Amino acid sequence: WIQSMVIAVQGVHTVTADEWQSMLSHALAGREVPMHIVLLGDAEHCIDVGDYRRALVDLSVACEVYLRTSVLDSLPDGVLEPAVRVIEEANINQFVAHMFPALLHEAARNEYKKSIKEDLSALLARRKKLMHVASLDGASRENCQKFLLALQALFRLKLQSEA
Repeated sequence: WIQSMVIAVQGVHTVTADEWQSMLSHALAGREVPMHIVLLGDAEHCIDVGDYRRALVDLSVACEVYLRTSVLDSLPDGVLEPAVRVIEEANINQFVAHMFPALLHEAARNEYKKSIKEDLSALLARRKKLMHVASLDGASRENCQKFLLALQALFRLKLQSEA
C-alpha cells in the first residue's frame, strides 16, 4: 500500500586548483567559452530535466559547430573567400567523413573512426529527422547519453595543429 519513490541526485565535480587557474587565465585574457561547449552544457541540462528533443538539437548543433570551426580554423591564411564559403556551406556529412578526420593525428584518427564517427552520423541523422519531419524517434535518455559521450570523446581528440 506504500508507493515507492526514486530520487536521482546529480554528482558534483570538485574544481581542482589547476582547473581554477586555467579558468582565471581565460577570464583575465577575456576569452569566451567556445560555443560548442556552451551547447554541450545546454544539452546536458536538457538530458537532466528529461527534454530529450531539445537535447538532441543542442548535441547536434554542438557537433556541427565544433567540426566546422575546427576545419575552418585549420585553413591557411590566404585561402580565397569563395573557397572558404564553399567549405562553410558543405554538407555536414563531408566534415564527419572526410574533412575533420584529415585534421587528426593517426592515433586520434583511428579512435575517431573506431568509436566516434558512427555515433556522430547517427546523431546527425536523428537531428535531420527531427528538424525536417518532426520525428521524435530516438529522442531518449539512452540515445542522448550515448551521443553526449561521443561528443565528449570528440572534443578530447588532439588535432594536428595542437601538437
